[in-house]
Amino acid sequence: FTYSPSYLWDAMDAKGLDYRIYGEDYYFYTKPYRLLADKFGGDSAPARKCYDRFMEVSKDKKRDRAFFDLVGPFLGRNGSKEDCRKLLEDPAFASALSRFYTGDNSLDQALRADPAFRARWTDFLFHCSFDFRGWDLSYSDLKRAAFWQRDFERQVQNKDVFPLQYIWLPNDHTAGLDPKALNPYQLMAQNDAALGVILETIARSPVWKQSLVVCVEDD
Repeated sequence: FTYSPSYLWDAMDAKGLDYRIYGEDYYFYTKPYRLLADKFGGDSAPARKCYDRFMEVSKDKKRDRAFFDLVGPFLGRNGSKEDCRKLLEDPAFASALSRFYTGDNSLDQALRADPAFRARWTDFLFHCSFDFRGWDLSYSDLKRAAFWQRDFERQVQNKDVFPLQYIWLPNDHTAGLDPKALNPYQLMAQNDAALGVILETIARSPVWKQSLVVCVEDD
């Protein structure tokens, strides 16, 4: 398991700029591995455990829901860096986080022992949205867009808009001809409508003149 040196969030971190990741599962996997590898070394037990954990998770068809299942009981608790600091001090969350990434309590112990390491994990949690569902074709892109819209409008009201907002609307991937899912036309229409909500929200906001929207379609 490796990480690319060119993820957008790593570039933003290097510049000291804030960002918010909505739904992109690569962030939830690669960023924690990088934090563990940077602290302990790529061949260390915590980094290897994280690697092995994700190899195990990758075999599961529901792998992209794993992080959101982890944070499900803690929704709405990472809205600020102070919230995230408090979250890491919650034994229930710290223990669940440690088991998720290393399969044991080694991450929890390191977070308790090293304030600088804990601060980096605070940033990791702050820069993602717990409430914005990742890969799950049974979950509507319109629901994702509606949540982002509320979060964006809160940022505008507080005059603290994240400079980079990475928004994943995965349902354009479609489920093919799976009879248990919406058909490709329905999923594509849903995806297009959700993108329209996002574009209109930005276009009608006070920051529209300073905004650039880049859309990349899956596959």
